[in-house]
Amino acid sequence: MKKIVLILLFLSITAACLAKDIVKETNKQLYKTTLGEDNDEVIIGDEKKTDIFKSKVTFTKWHKEESFSIVYNKTFSGIPVLREDIYSIDGSKEKFYFKVNPDDDNEFKFGLILKEKPLSNKFTYQLENWENFDFFYQYEDMTDWMKHPEIFVSENEKEARLLIDGVEYIVYKKYWKGYSVYHKTKHGYLEGETNYKIGKVGDFIRPIFIDADGKSEIAELNIKDGVYTVTISQAFLDNAKYPVIMNDTFGQTSAPTGSGHSINGGTYALGRYQLTVNGTVTKHTAYVENESASDYPYYSGLYNDVDGNYPSVRVIAPGSVTITTQWVWAWLDVNVVDTALSAAYYWFGSYSSNANVKIRYDGWGQTVYTSGDYTNHPNPFPDGKGSVERRYGLYATYTPSGGAPLETIRSAQV
Repeated sequence: MKKIVLILLFLSITAACLAKDIVKETNKQLYKTTLGEDNDEVIIGDEKKTDIFKSKVTFTKWHKEESFSIVYNKTFSGIPVLREDIYSIDGSKEKFYFKVNPDDDNEFKFGLILKEKPLSNKFTYQLENWENFDFFYQYEDMTDWMKHPEIFVSENEKEARLLIDGVEYIVYKKYWKGYSVYHKTKHGYLEGETNYKIGKVGDFIRPIFIDADGKSEIAELNIKDGVYTVTISQAFLDNAKYPVIMNDTFGQTSAPTGSGHSINGGTYALGRYQLTVNGTVTKHTAYVENESASDYPYYSGLYNDVDGNYPSVRVIAPGSVTITTQWVWAWLDVNVVDTALSAAYYWFGSYSSNANVKIRYDGWGQTVYTSGDYTNHPNPFPDGKGSVERRYGLYATYTPSGGAPLETIRSAQV
């Protein structure tokens, strides 16, 4: 029996859920499953034309309030056949397949099984209904940094740890050079309504090609103007034993995934956000961890914005909470004094007193970090501090003034 290797388009959705099955709709070429902490639906096929199968996967978010699709525009004859845990449909030179990852039922995989060497080393998929989403390139490939012994701390197959200017960084290898997907406008939490958190939908992870002998190579991924393109080296295709698997991954999650860094005396992390209506902020929430065997305080603050690019005067008294020992990456709430704010841009701050307390981020968005003991959140914020391209796991809970319609504190594109 031949060993089969796939070209996967790999969708990974990283949130806790129970094991999920793919269910075929009666008398339709339409298949469904759910993923994530909110059981967001994944739809395989075309809901508008269900008499034939279309190689299209739709990912929904926030109970189908928003969605986008990825489509492989080639025709396959027949219907998908289930063998073991993989559905696949045959074509002349390739198969299209989809499955729930048996090793992680929060991951949904789909893609191609190449029967022979293709004519091109580029594979293109079309995105549909993508215009309401941003696809941000995760630039932090730390391989060059890791060559410098003065900053390199440790490494395993999942992560690398670096120490730069007294700040410990954790870089999660799975997300290097991938794309994080965020909704353009929906962020934050209006009490009693949908909690959009930081507005994140998930991550496209760089694909891996695997041949029939188990040889593999990581491909390059590019997403631009609604086109999803995977490029693998021609040398790999020339020397591969077929069939071959192309393994693309989308991780649907509400949390940042790319990297994390300590927020002790060496750093003070801030992110710029927009309040779109007048409202009262009641709580800050951060995606953090505590690797220590001791409890430590975590602090949160809020500042006015200066000229669209820098924090200035503190507008909310600092809030604090104890982050308990061995707190593994999770959302942490910090209650603050209820503060009425006008619609405008603001900066959220994040700080702790111990290097074992870390905050997670993705590689986009304007942020500021600085040195010093900022337990009390300096007022005003010091001038002349550096900025980097990061999107921290920070959002606000608030109530709009006068019972205004649903709006949120939104992360600004800067």
